[in-house]
Amino acid sequence: MIDSGRKRAVNLSSRWPVSVEQHWLTREVHVKYAAIVIASDHRQRWELFSAREFAECEVMVTMGGEEGGEMYVREVSMQMKDMEEKSLNGRESLVILQRTFEKGKRSGKIEEGKERYEEFLEKKRERKEGKERMENVLNIVCVSCFVVAVAFWSYKLFI
Repeated sequence: MIDSGRKRAVNLSSRWPVSVEQHWLTREVHVKYAAIVIASDHRQRWELFSAREFAECEVMVTMGGEEGGEMYVREVSMQMKDMEEKSLNGRESLVILQRTFEKGKRSGKIEEGKERYEEFLEKKRERKEGKERMENVLNIVCVSCFVVAVAFWSYKLFI
């Protein structure tokens, strides 16, 4: 990304693809590059990101071509996602982009980028498991309340 007004640039993709997949029907190749950026500043809490620490900047390159021929870039798209895989809206994305432009630093080591991405995936997995545990507890409580209510109602009905 280039901010020509402030004469700044920032690279929002990984040096190596995070995933490469071929669409089964169209035979297009989808190459995903991703960079993890900080979505919230711990010194100053933004209202938008109170529950979000990191965001994933995903650059998806769609390549087409005929079998045995050269590949060509058909489409390039960029999307910001939070730790719950929800796409961020324009306002949230712009706040993150602005902060990323202001920092302007990026490590040149591939291992650090991989490590940060793996840490992001681990945190995302932990967050998902925590939500599932909480949902299971809530389901048990709801079923228990229903059973107690039915038992109480049937007791009152027959006595």
